[in-house]
Amino acid sequence: MNNNEGLEKLIDGFSSGNGLVTGICRFSPECLNKGFYDHETFFISGNEKKRGCFDTGTANLEMAEARSVIVMGWPAFGPLPPDMPDNIIKPEKPAGKTQPNHFRGVISLGADETDYHMVLRLWLERLMETLGKRACFKYRIFVDQNPFSERSAALKAGLGFIGKNTSLILPGKGSFFYLGTAVTDLRLKPNDIYSGAGCGDCRLCVEACPGKALWDGRVFCDYKRCVSYLTQKKGCLSKEEMKIMGTRIYGCDACLKACPHHKPWPGETKGFDLEEILSMTKSGFRRGLKNTAAGWRGLSLLKRNALIALCNSGGPGAGELIRTKLNDKNEMIRKTAEKALEILERR
Repeated sequence: MNNNEGLEKLIDGFSSGNGLVTGICRFSPECLNKGFYDHETFFISGNEKKRGCFDTGTANLEMAEARSVIVMGWPAFGPLPPDMPDNIIKPEKPAGKTQPNHFRGVISLGADETDYHMVLRLWLERLMETLGKRACFKYRIFVDQNPFSERSAALKAGLGFIGKNTSLILPGKGSFFYLGTAVTDLRLKPNDIYSGAGCGDCRLCVEACPGKALWDGRVFCDYKRCVSYLTQKKGCLSKEEMKIMGTRIYGCDACLKACPHHKPWPGETKGFDLEEILSMTKSGFRRGLKNTAAGWRGLSLLKRNALIALCNSGGPGAGELIRTKLNDKNEMIRKTAEKALEILERR
């Protein structure tokens, strides 16, 4: 399609009218391998290449046909698409205990709310439907696990700059946005790259990182020491990795919370009862956490993280709870329980 005049304004109108942010950049084949700029962060390293788990849309779009990338940012606690299913909008959350001495594991802000993967996918689909009334085109939608870095695409699309915490920072809005992309064969006019001030001499996020994963000299995250990455990493963790996690069972907000672009902080960090997580059934998980960001890696990983949080918490009763999982059917949980007891006993 050659005559795309007015589509960019249609995209801007859709996003501003729904409380979203969008930008456009050109698609290039090299972005599939290393992202849109030479910057290894988070899952774009080692064997953790992004693969498009949430890939939807017109299946016959080949990436060789792609011409443009539409990047969409959905703000945390932002508006939901009007046609979202009720079980996704209102996930059933763990009730929590009332005793003052129960163990709690920390989750990142918003991780127990509606799963942003589903929200962004629906918003992007609604945008494609809106554009489809004016143009004929092919597209594919990716959310979170793309064949390229959506942060890099957002940078090229002019949404903001990459901070020392390796997150995209939107000037005046911070970085508490979730990102998704629509790759299309439409030839759209790209936005100008943001050219304003960046982090400057500020290093608050570097100092706040519990795993010391951030570097002050350049934008880089040692993902092997990033708590957010470790809480989502599959399999058994080493004892060193377990200690780095502390009491966090999903995600980490430390570098974001320290950033002056997030003043005031948009919410209150919550905790889950660790005993409740360890005893949670599959049916209980499906009713609640499965449709949240915290549950996207599955119940077994949350139980593994709960055991790690228990051994790092210490205190009376922690060892007793850990021992309940020494004979678990899941090998990862059994081995984690063994390591957790060893760490606890050496405290």
